[in-house]
Amino acid sequence: MPSNKHLLQLAVLSALLWLGACSQDLYQVADDFRIDLGVAQADRQDRIHLLLDDGKKIYPRNCDYVFETGKRYKLHYTLTANHSQDSAAWEAELLDIFPVQVIPLTWEPDPGLMKQPKDAVKIDRFWLGGGYLNVALSYRYQDNAGQHRFLLVSQGYTDKTLTIELQHYPDTDGTGAEQAGVTLSFPLSSMIFYPEADNLTVRVTETDHSGNMVVRNYDLPGGNKQR
Repeated sequence: MPSNKHLLQLAVLSALLWLGACSQDLYQVADDFRIDLGVAQADRQDRIHLLLDDGKKIYPRNCDYVFETGKRYKLHYTLTANHSQDSAAWEAELLDIFPVQVIPLTWEPDPGLMKQPKDAVKIDRFWLGGGYLNVALSYRYQDNAGQHRFLLVSQGYTDKTLTIELQHYPDTDGTGAEQAGVTLSFPLSSMIFYPEADNLTVRVTETDHSGNMVVRNYDLPGGNKQR
């Protein structure tokens, strides 16, 4: 089973920083730009491209950003032309590049961590793609805050439903009124019951419109419904 050591430690402002746009000025002139997630790969000629969750291959143009193969990224981009004879391969100008943390499901959480206070998040959306459960969310932080941890913990598998919980542990300085946004990906391969499950339920402690903490369930199709 996956190790319980797979914890995400985020520098609190990292989600807010622009991390290497190659063509920032294109935001002013681009009529159509897209936002997608993908994994950096190298082709047979060792040329770096991004394999997007929909199967499209993106070859960056005029970009000196150093991608790490096997790492996952969130891209803001605009397509410019087909690349060679491959209809799924495109050249693109990258407007923004954000590394995406990949966090496997935890089956046996650290008892010491579980005793620490958790804080609510605000979910933008969950979606499945590229072999991952993906989430866009925001969380609270203080100006002088250090690190936050996110954990995905199994809550059991019954009646063809796999239930998991997304947990957020704030830094030791507590939380504040500022909001930071982040995109996270959880590999479905780490969820051993997912292929046979009809349903995937994600439990999250959120903040409602009145600022109260509430527990919400998000239901997605399991692997058995994806065949």
